[in-house]
Amino acid sequence: MNGGSHLCRRSIYYVSSLLTTAKVMLAIVFYLLSLLVFSSAHATETDSYSVKRNIYKLARYAFAANQLSAYQDFKSQLRDYPLYPYLLYSELRKRLAMASDDEIEDFLTAYSDLPVSGQLRGAWLRQLIEQDRWSKFLSVYDDRSDTDMRCYNTRAQIRAGQEKEVLQEAKLLWLSGRSQPKTCDRLFEWMQDTGVLTSELIWQRIYLAMENDDLGLARFLARKLNENDRQLMSLWEKVHTQPLLNLEAAELVEDSVRNRTIVSDGIRRLALTDLDRAHSIWNRISKRYAYSAQLHDRLDHDLALSAAFRNHPLAETWLSALPDDAHDEDTRRWRAHLALRNSDWRALLTSIELLDQDERLRDKWRYWQARALLETDESAQAKPLLDTLAKERSYYGFLAADITRAPYSMNNTPLTRDAERLGRINALSAVTRAHELYRVGQIWEARTEWNLLTSQMDNQDIQTAALLAGQWGWHDNAISTVAKTMSYDDLELRFPLAYKEQVITAANSQSVDSGWVYAVIRRESAFAADARSPAGAVGLMQLLPTTATQVARNNKLPAPGLKDLLDAKQNIVLGSGYLRYLLDRYNDAQVLATAAYNAGPGRVTRWLPERGSLPADQWIDTIPFKETRQYVRAVMEYSTVYEWKLGKKTTRLSERLRPVRAALDG
Repeated sequence: MNGGSHLCRRSIYYVSSLLTTAKVMLAIVFYLLSLLVFSSAHATETDSYSVKRNIYKLARYAFAANQLSAYQDFKSQLRDYPLYPYLLYSELRKRLAMASDDEIEDFLTAYSDLPVSGQLRGAWLRQLIEQDRWSKFLSVYDDRSDTDMRCYNTRAQIRAGQEKEVLQEAKLLWLSGRSQPKTCDRLFEWMQDTGVLTSELIWQRIYLAMENDDLGLARFLARKLNENDRQLMSLWEKVHTQPLLNLEAAELVEDSVRNRTIVSDGIRRLALTDLDRAHSIWNRISKRYAYSAQLHDRLDHDLALSAAFRNHPLAETWLSALPDDAHDEDTRRWRAHLALRNSDWRALLTSIELLDQDERLRDKWRYWQARALLETDESAQAKPLLDTLAKERSYYGFLAADITRAPYSMNNTPLTRDAERLGRINALSAVTRAHELYRVGQIWEARTEWNLLTSQMDNQDIQTAALLAGQWGWHDNAISTVAKTMSYDDLELRFPLAYKEQVITAANSQSVDSGWVYAVIRRESAFAADARSPAGAVGLMQLLPTTATQVARNNKLPAPGLKDLLDAKQNIVLGSGYLRYLLDRYNDAQVLATAAYNAGPGRVTRWLPERGSLPADQWIDTIPFKETRQYVRAVMEYSTVYEWKLGKKTTRLSERLRPVRAALDG
């Protein structure tokens, strides 16, 4: 009691001092946190870190505000708190330029098991470069993988007279189809000055750049070539950007390795916009060049696959024309997809038989083999396939159960809760740090600790760690952790009912299925409220800010900011609103709405049948984008699981999967 009161008074004192420095907002934060500390001191909970957790937060705020007296006072109370080293790291990182080598090395030795030690070493390495201390750099360098540091290391080795050790690494760094950091410029200059950088190496990198469609890099590299080669590169650029106009240029008539490369690149580029002409021109001019059979067949292979991907009318013809040794699992799989798309059931059976055994035994192809057998009046052969598949908890298992009228099999098998193992894992210092980092909101640092720890565990320990994460409510981490062990049957762990009140309220307000909302959350973010995608989607339901703004406008809600999208409740409200919008757009076709949530409404409209209708299971498995095919199947499966978990009557997939009609049919 007295300790808590003393802490509260002391925190209020720091608040008043902050007010004198005009840091009003921070003072408010300090005040609120002081109240938290005070209440924690009076709490009866068994959490031994509850008080110090809040002191740690205060310490971080004080440090950020440069209130060093307050910071030191808070810090002095945290010496036995698991996150104390993180405060030391922050201090050392801030004054790194003034710290001695011994002090830095002492920290790296004392806390070598902490991920922040690697971060500190990286910052120290950069500082040593700025200080021109290359010898020390070499002694500190730890073979890290980022390109910047690899280039700096080669420079340090060159300065130390270790040129022979540099050669292989220098070539590896050079041979990239992307622009390398400026830190590599000195290395590449050394390669040129010493004759290591031959014209052949330059051409090899140009090939890589052109494969990546990086014309800027290719142009830059061409400056290092002789006049004839620069002219050839100029011709390649014309063919690459305007293949139809330049593929049959007079300069390309001569048969040479580089001309063959330019021609094949031009054909691939033309195929992106005019597949028929690309195929026609290739058939006509390929005979002029001495392509190896392997290279010739490879381009035929790529054109045929492109045709299959776009549902070109001649796709099957082009695929069938490939010689046997030009076929691979992609072409065999796409022949099966084409047969499925065209409802050619006998061809589908033949195509499935041609798949590799591992591929053929996947749920997908077992299901379609059974469906094809049913369509060809061979139900006796289909029955054992369907009966076996119907026992599985999966998208195809549920579809098979619909055909056989069997109950759905959830196969919920919780992981073994071994008390001794749980206690041992929970007592690990890295687990404690990860838990505390999670509790104080340092999620990135928590994940970093966790990932380093679990990378060194065996399967049983990883499963136990996943159980702990689930107990803490760290659901996204529990899901990703248990997945590392290929253990998929603990449905409490893998399909949590987090944010239950918010999900049900939002779903009901939009008249959408709460199980479906849960399934989208599970697939989009696995319950990571702070999730952000490279495309800019944010939060639990991975909403693009533009989409969220439009949904808010449609629902007469305030325009959301980034902070709003990272708030679980608001994200669920807006995500559910977007699902409602998509359902309305697609006449309550949940399959189409789900596909549009992933790929966008424009693409889904283009993927609709040209006429008539197609069974939804066929339409889903012939969606051109693999990511969207997988996404729709997963959301349909997860919706079923979540209905079961919510105790609702299970909607059969056959009810969710309404036939997909042509756009003109509505």
